[in-house]
This record gives sequence, structure tokens and C-alpha cells, in this order.
Amino acid sequence: MEAELLSETIAQGESASVEFKRCGAQPGQDTFEAICAFANHMGGSVYLGVEDNGTVAGVAEGAAMDMQRNIANVARNPKLFDPAVMLETEAISVNGKTVVRIWVPMSPDVHRYKGVVYDRIADADVRVSAGSQISAMYIRKSDLETERRIFPYLALSDLRADLIDRARQMALSFVFCGVANTLSLYCTATGNGRVLMVATYLRQLIVPLPLFALIMGTAGVSWACLAFVAGDVCAALYARSAWGRAI
Repeated sequence: MEAELLSETIAQGESASVEFKRCGAQPGQDTFEAICAFANHMGGSVYLGVEDNGTVAGVAEGAAMDMQRNIANVARNPKLFDPAVMLETEAISVNGKTVVRIWVPMSPDVHRYKGVVYDRIADADVRVSAGSQISAMYIRKSDLETERRIFPYLALSDLRADLIDRARQMALSFVFCGVANTLSLYCTATGNGRVLMVATYLRQLIVPLPLFALIMGTAGVSWACLAFVAGDVCAALYARSAWGRAI
């Protein structure tokens, strides 16, 4: 974040996604309560070194690096956060003073800090203790997908166009493997347990994993998955054959 953008954010004051914290050498417990609340709500940023009225006091000189390391360790400590919270930190210089920004994306999980659930209501971090409220939070997060996370500081130039074709091939590979497994399960379901076991073994003989890896490395993911499908088809035909049913 640039200093100019930080100044604009500070001028707008605290909100449901912005929290100011006066901080010296290390953040206090209320900082981690805010992190928990943001993770349980819609995400947000905590600015260490900024007073409630927007005055930039800065953190202790030379403490920014140790402070960021401490925040990361606490967020990943299972004795404090359950489950661990994803976050990013950065140090921003404003008028000769350092502000540490903690960005917390919205999470599909319900987080607890020291066994307590926190939620963000307006510009306050609220303890949630009622079972009905916690249940409502789980319901609210049940349809939250990680793909909906917003990364405000990414630009089109950060995307790698050379990976698009590879991602498309990987998506097709999942489709191929899904079709193969469905076909194999459908066909072998008409036989008994031994037919299923022999058919699976036959598939491994036709397209063993080392061969699958070799094809993937030389011809690409799509051809490797086609070979895997061919092995499944042969195994399925075997299971459907009179010889397979006789077993």
C-alpha cells in the first residue's frame, strides 16, 4: 500500500473493515481480537501505529519486522487461534513514521481467539457467545467460497498468461478422470467383489502409474488422462465380459 492511499484510508476513519490501533513495540490482545473478528466477518485491515482519531503515531522505531513476525506466529498458533487465520502484513512509511498494516481476508471458517468467537459489528469487535449466533455464523459462511476473496492490490499485469493453457488442461484432466472413474464403477458394479479387484489390477497393468507419469511429462496432461481413461475402459469391458462375470 502506498503512503497516499494509507492517508486516504485514515481520513475516512474506522469502519466495518478498518481498525486503528495505537501500538508500541508489540501488538496487544485487542489487535488479535480484531483479526479474529475480521476473519469471521467480511475481512478488513488493522493499522498499527494509528490512534483512534486518525493521528499517525507510528510503531516503535525498528520494531516493525519483529512485530510482523510475532503477528504471523500468533495467527498460526493452534493454542491461540482455532483454526489458524490467514493474513498478510506490511510496513508503510508515512511522514517519517512506520505503520504496520495487517490485512485479513474473509474466511470460510469460524475462528476463535483464546476460545472466544469474535465478530465485527460496525467499527467494534464483539464477543459472540450465544449458540444461536454462532450457528448463524456457520450458516452464513457455509456458502462462502475461497474464489470470492478480493485481492485489491492485484493488477492484470500480475497474472501469468502462460499458465492459462496449463490450467485449462488441468481442468480437462479432472473431467477425463471423473468420466473414467464413473464408467469403471458403473461397469464393475454389475459383478462381484473379485471382479472389481481384478478389473482394478488390470487397469494398473495397462496404464501403471510410472507410465502415466511418463506420458504426462512428455505428451502433456490431456494425453496422460486419455491413456488413463483407456485403461479404465479396458478394465470395464473386462468386468462386463462373460469371463469377468464367471469369476
